[in-house]
Amino acid sequence: MNFHFKIILLISISFFFITRSSSQIPPFRIALTDSTYYNSKNLPKNIPLMIIYFSATCKHCKEFTGKLINHIKDFQKFRIMMISNEPLDQIKNFENNFHLRRFSNIVVGTESYTLVVHRYYSISTLPYVALFNSNGRLIHYDTSSILNK
Repeated sequence: MNFHFKIILLISISFFFITRSSSQIPPFRIALTDSTYYNSKNLPKNIPLMIIYFSATCKHCKEFTGKLINHIKDFQKFRIMMISNEPLDQIKNFENNFHLRRFSNIVVGTESYTLVVHRYYSISTLPYVALFNSNGRLIHYDTSSILNK
């Protein structure tokens, strides 16, 4: 086998396993603003899921959240998990500023220093959005363009 073929094969195999594993819901555990915890096992069954990875201080994340609220009727059937890695007090301020508790389908929390979701998707741009169908399979992921369609 020549060197280039080995490299291509290695990249292809790596991509297969990365794509395969990250096409499922990550095994997260987050602290909520009411001092309780929520994990991926608590997700309701047979309901589509939107995971939004965000930062409470990110301008684009704030704009995205405003657009999400304006289009919330389009996502009423979704469980929306808004996950950050920032301190709980910052997350609580973000949740309060956008009055997110009024939406029963939105859960806001922090994974803190564990970075499970952050690493699971190798997130480099915020906000990051992953949409899953009611069977828990990834159907779409990217940054905030989901609301521009």
